Amino acid sequence: GVQLAVMETLERPVRGWKVALDPAFGPVAAPLDVWDDSHLKLRDVLRFELEIGAVLSADLPPPGACGYSIEDIEAAIGEIFCGVEVIRKRFGEGLDIPFLTGLADGLCHEGYLKGTGLGARNLLRQAQFTCSVDINGDRHVHHVTHPLGCPVHPVLEYANAQIPGCTPLRAGQLITTGSLCGLLELAQPGRVEVEIEGAGALVFFVDE
Repeated sequence: GVQLAVMETLERPVRGWKVALDPAFGPVAAPLDVWDDSHLKLRDVLRFELEIGAVLSADLPPPGACGYSIEDIEAAIGEIFCGVEVIRKRFGEGLDIPFLTGLADGLCHEGYLKGTGLGARNLLRQAQFTCSVDINGDRHVHHVTHPLGCPVHPVLEYANAQIPGCTPLRAGQLITTGSLCGLLELAQPGRVEVEIEGAGALVFFVDE
C-alpha cells in the first residue's frame, strides 16, 4: 500500500503487479514500475531476475463468495511473456532488520522489462521451465521449477484475496509471478538476452 501511494505521488501509472505468497502473510503484492527503455544503467552491479508473466485481457475485481477458479484466471489472461525484474536492494546482506522491513524490501524493485509474448495460457499451469541467459555471448541454460509450484498459483491466491489498500487487477496490466533462476548479476556493460522456452524472449542493454 505504501509503494502504491509513492507511485501515485510520483504520478507514475500502475501498469502491473508482482504477486507472491508469503509463508506468514499469504498473498502479497506490490505495484510494478514497467519500463519501455531497454537501455539500463550499470552503476556498480546490475542484479535482475528472470520471470514469467501475464497480461490481463479482462478485469479481475474483488470476487464474490465463490471466489475465482483457475479457469477464471486463464480466461482473463491475454498473453504470457518473458520478463525481467531489475533488483536494487536497500539493505546489505546479513543485516539484522525487522521482518516486515525485509518483506517490503523483497517486494520492492527498481523496474520491470516486458519481453515478447507467445500467448499460451496453459503455461500458467506448467511447473518446469527451461530458461536461457546470454550475457555478452556467455550463454547458460537453466532447467528450473517454479518456486510456487506453477505461475497461476500466486495469481489465483492474490485475485481471491486482493489486499485492502491496493487497486483491483485491471485489463491491460501485467502480472509477474516470481523468479525462476534466482538472482542474476551483471558486473560490466553489455548485451543481455534471456528466454523462457514457450513464453518468449527479451533483449536489453546495460550501459556505464
